[in-house]
Amino acid sequence: MSIAQHAQAADTHVPESWLWKNRHAKSADGTTVNLVDTEDNRAHYPQHGNQAEGVNFPLARLVGVISLASGALLGAALGPCQSKGTGEYGLFRELHAVFVAGDLNH
Repeated sequence: MSIAQHAQAADTHVPESWLWKNRHAKSADGTTVNLVDTEDNRAHYPQHGNQAEGVNFPLARLVGVISLASGALLGAALGPCQSKGTGEYGLFRELHAVFVAGDLNH
C-alpha cells in the first residue's frame, strides 16, 4: 500500500464526530522550497528569474492537500517555480483525484 493510500485510508476511517456535518473537509496550500544545489536539481528546478545565475539554490513549488479530520497529507504535487503555468493553481489541478463528491474544500 502506498503512502497516499494509507493517508486516504486514515481519512476514511475517522470517527464521524471528527467530520464537519458528516462531510470530509480538506484544505490545500502551497509553498516554495529551496533545494540542494546539485546539477540535477538545477536542470529540473531552475533558479528564480530574478536571481543572478549561481547566486541562489534551485527553487521548487509544492502544493499539498490535507484532511482536516485526520491531519493526513492526502496528496502533494511538486514542480518548478519557473514561469506562467508553473504556479500553485497548475499543481493544484494535478491533485483533482484527491477530491470526491461531498467533500468540503477550503
